[in-house]
Amino acid sequence: MCCTASQIYKKTSKKVSKLNKNKNSNENDNKNNTKYVCQACPYIYDEEKGDPEGGIPPGTPFEEIPDDWVCPICFVDKTHFELLKNNKK
Repeated sequence: MCCTASQIYKKTSKKVSKLNKNKNSNENDNKNNTKYVCQACPYIYDEEKGDPEGGIPPGTPFEEIPDDWVCPICFVDKTHFELLKNNKK
């Protein structure tokens, strides 16, 4: 027998705790990094980066972008954007 039940429990608890911390960190990252993709071209609006050249500062939620804002690539309005699923940093 290599380990007591107590030792196994401690090792397992540490691993589970670490996994949960990583999972919570990734969930928070996704919440803070919402992206929308233009349906007319490959442009992706990243809320974290904004569109400074278009007058949208970093951190601006897509819903708060003015209705007259347009895609900086193909110039369609924001109704042509969809939430990008499974965002990854």
